[in-house]
Amino acid sequence: MLTVQEYPRTDGSISTQPLAVLIACRLTHTSFEVGEILVDVTNRYPTIPQTSTIYPTADSYDPDKPFSLAKELKYRAPPMGLKADLWKKIRHTNTHPSYVNLIQRKVELVIAAREPSDDEIVLARQRGVEIKTLPIARDALEFVIFWTNPVESLSIEQVRDVYSGGITNWADLEGQRGTIKPYRRDRNSGSEEKMKKLVMKGLATIGAQARTASGMFGPFTEITFNEGGIAYTAHYYERYMVNKSGVKIVAINNVMPSKETIANGAYPIVTEVVVAHLSDLPKESAAAKIRDWLLTTQGQEVVAESGYVPIKE
Repeated sequence: MLTVQEYPRTDGSISTQPLAVLIACRLTHTSFEVGEILVDVTNRYPTIPQTSTIYPTADSYDPDKPFSLAKELKYRAPPMGLKADLWKKIRHTNTHPSYVNLIQRKVELVIAAREPSDDEIVLARQRGVEIKTLPIARDALEFVIFWTNPVESLSIEQVRDVYSGGITNWADLEGQRGTIKPYRRDRNSGSEEKMKKLVMKGLATIGAQARTASGMFGPFTEITFNEGGIAYTAHYYERYMVNKSGVKIVAINNVMPSKETIANGAYPIVTEVVVAHLSDLPKESAAAKIRDWLLTTQGQEVVAESGYVPIKE
């Protein structure tokens, strides 16, 4: 266990913020409560308490019997009400900014939804540093379409054809006739990098026809008002952290993303959550201890508690 004062400055993806909160709370024995977001009170997130509603308390936490938030709750990041001394150390700025902060030595650890991008690797070389990563959890890349769209499943090849311009009408995908309007994510975003590497695999995405859905919530905003739209996002973010009214998830190769299909590999676009640090991280530092702890039995239980799929079964 670590004290709040010992806890290192960390950063990461928006989608990994709940995991970072739980890691920090468990390792510092800090209690958390369940907070609500204003736009959808069914979605909830873990935070350090401002009120007397604590759930569970540090004293009641049994590492051998971890409480599972994911079984009963949904939550959204970034959490509100964290004690300033701990919140300042674990607040996530987003995937690309967090890697930049790591490269610039503003943080010691990054908990990210992806490996470093090509741009980030180049920047690290320019700064004379090297980024090391370690997989700690599994997630998935999934696709969202308008809620009344009759299409239930797409193959990876069909998705690739849509985003490369080979398929332009939903009628060619057993849907109702209408132009397909693909949305992509921002350059260097977690979802965009995963799309490039796992789906497109070097194939160019169509230019002006592929609209950009900015920010993690962007795909949901765009698709909600666009019957012909399709976009992609992280499964964890969609499952636990966002109001999904107006969109539906399309299966890939007839498999829906879920904790079970991600764990057993049935869903075909599984991704990894990583902890990243610079190669010269001191072995005895608190950051190194957290990195190593994340792959212990207790660390993987906290990963599961957050709703992510552990990397080690």
